[in-house]
Order: sequence, then structure tokens, then C-alpha cells
Amino acid sequence: MQKHASQVEEYRRRWTRYADWAQMYPGMWAWVLQRLAAVLLLVLLPWHWLHPYSQGVRIALLAVVIFHGMNGIKTMLNDLGWGITFHRPLLLILLGLGVVIFLYFALL
Repeated sequence: MQKHASQVEEYRRRWTRYADWAQMYPGMWAWVLQRLAAVLLLVLLPWHWLHPYSQGVRIALLAVVIFHGMNGIKTMLNDLGWGITFHRPLLLILLGLGVVIFLYFALL
């Protein structure tokens, strides 16, 4: 039982050190941010339904939806094997496209 407790403690310690988070690859950050975007969508969508004319909520919802969608496209392309060899450029291209789409609809 003591061995299991020390393994859990080491796991917790590993995820609380800055150096371990700084060594994460862009694909891992994209995965973490995809989950965060999903949670934000679960919060922002009902908030938007309750306050449909709030400009801040609409802009935040637009940003999260576009990020979540572009990252989802990247994930699908990687699953199909098309983006595996150029993972980082694909991520940057799709996020750049997302920024362009966001600016277009935010300024519309």
C-alpha cells in the first residue's frame, strides 16, 4: 500500500512542477486547450442563451467555437494520417485561419 501512495505522490508532484509543464509539446498543449475550450463552451452557451445581446459573451463564444473547431479539424487530419509529419505547421496554419475567421466575424 505504501508503494502505491508514493507513486501517487510522485505523479502529483510531477504535474505541479513548472519545468514539466514547460516541456509539453504543442500537440499536448492543443489537447489540453481543446478540453478547456469544451468546458468553456458548456459555460458560455447557456450564458449566451440567457443574455443574447451581451457583446462580450458573443465575442468570447465566437473565439472559443472557432478555436475548438480549428483544433478539431487538426485532430481529424492527424487521425487520418495527413498531418502527422507536419504537426506544428498544421496547428499554426489552422490557428492562423481561425484568427482570420474570428476577426472577420467579430468586426462584421
